[in-house]
Amino acid sequence: PLVLAGGKLYESKLYESFDTEVAGVVKTGFLSEEELAALYSCCLAFVNLSKLEGFNIPLLEAANAGAPLVVSDIKVHREVAGENAIFANILKEGGGKEAIQEIFNRETRERMQKEAKICASRYSAKKSASKLKNVLLK
Repeated sequence: PLVLAGGKLYESKLYESFDTEVAGVVKTGFLSEEELAALYSCCLAFVNLSKLEGFNIPLLEAANAGAPLVVSDIKVHREVAGENAIFANILKEGGGKEAIQEIFNRETRERMQKEAKICASRYSAKKSASKLKNVLLK
């Protein structure tokens, strides 16, 4: 099934579609770190086809668990994932569907699981703290 992890943070137009019930879609609500890690580690892929995104920590959480990444081809996803994801052209009709379909190929999925681990290896709390320390001490 398609699993939508997380919950609605705000009452706004952005979340209007969140309350719509769709057959075959499981909505988990907010999950603990352990539950989220379990979901990421056994999913077919982490899919995020947003038009706008911040740094996208969930992308790195999924990558760290070895989940293949299927993400929209936007600047921040290119910066965070590098070449370690399948990028969907969400401006093209059917672009998201095409990208998701790629992950159903076993060889592609296995390669993208390895790519996800490569992506995750570029980030760590220790590296972040070191960079922040360098910025603050300049």
